[in-house]
Amino acid sequence: MKLRLSIRTMLIAGSLLSVPITQAGQIPLKNEHLERQTDENLNMKRYVAAGDRAYVVGVQNGSLVPDVSLNPDGIGWHIKGQMGGVWAHPIKLLHQFQFFLNDNPLRAATKFVSGAGYVRLELPPTDGLEISETQFAPDGLPVVLVGVQLRNSNPGVSSFTLAIKAESELIPAYPWSGTMPTSESLHLPDQVSFDSALGALQFFQPAQPTYSRSAWYALVGAALDPQDRETGFQALGAGFPPTTSKHNGATGTLKYQVALKGKSSATVWFAIAGSNVEQAEASRALRLGLVAPDELLREKISGRQQVLSQAQIHVPDEEIQAAFDWGKLNLADMRRTVRDMMVRDTMEGTVYPTPLRQMGSRLEPRLHFPFFPALGLDIRTIPGISEPMVRTAPFHWPQLGNGMKQRII
Repeated sequence: MKLRLSIRTMLIAGSLLSVPITQAGQIPLKNEHLERQTDENLNMKRYVAAGDRAYVVGVQNGSLVPDVSLNPDGIGWHIKGQMGGVWAHPIKLLHQFQFFLNDNPLRAATKFVSGAGYVRLELPPTDGLEISETQFAPDGLPVVLVGVQLRNSNPGVSSFTLAIKAESELIPAYPWSGTMPTSESLHLPDQVSFDSALGALQFFQPAQPTYSRSAWYALVGAALDPQDRETGFQALGAGFPPTTSKHNGATGTLKYQVALKGKSSATVWFAIAGSNVEQAEASRALRLGLVAPDELLREKISGRQQVLSQAQIHVPDEEIQAAFDWGKLNLADMRRTVRDMMVRDTMEGTVYPTPLRQMGSRLEPRLHFPFFPALGLDIRTIPGISEPMVRTAPFHWPQLGNGMKQRII
């Protein structure tokens, strides 16, 4: 028997759940009571770590691109196989990224953990190092942060290189693969360079005035956690290997030398930032993301716990209780703040005409997932189903004419 839970009232709880404070090198929050985890079929399950300006869609074993033998079409169908990766709406930044330890790719995750506002991937021990990744997107910034935690299980100092390989794909969420013209046909080759002032890779997509497109930017940089001052950390430079992208993306690498004392741990934070407006916005997001990532993570968790303190119910069935709580967190992940959105008469997604209007500097759609199906994925690993009933206020565009079907892009 399927139980449908319909909540018509809202109860506001007066207290806010406490936010655990951890020491440097101990994040992700492994004692966080809201975590759910799985170690089954990770290569077949997807996840989302979302903020209101950026998000990442990937596979629970740590890859952003599914195994071709399991899913030959990749993630998503609106832009076929290209709806995964890192996004800062209304554009995609990276198709994928991969980490390397001593020039060898990190092995696939063996456990996936979903928390209140973040995800964590736990990887097999390698070369005497225990490794995990925390991924989250702080609200208010177009950036995704990935913390690679490394713990040296040996008594002596461990010295090694840590690198990231990033493949860009600077495309908009519209047009789609079935639109005329198609998304693929309008994607000019991305360009990549090294910004020495930021110490970051810069990916660039030239402007296309014909389609009212400004230049787009994606930045990738890294920094040692500010609390891990005793860990040796040195940048070794950038590289630009030949790209294997089939979608006009560009490829760049950043490599670092790390020296970790025996029986100690440290976290290297990687930031992926971008902008559809100007390079300065991406630069600011990258810098702010790397200044105090621990604090941003605590703020993220605190915000999600505040969501949990609202509209509370208590039922004896733990699975239903968990489904309801995680349903609220999923809805919180759907909020988007997007700059310089365009209104086009797309004829139900079939054409890509000149914009009818630009939405000023900012618009905040509160429920964005229904308009962008790539996010309607297996976001949470919970043994239950939550079906929140929501109602959205209609947009009114009287100046655009009667009977016209618009899409906000």
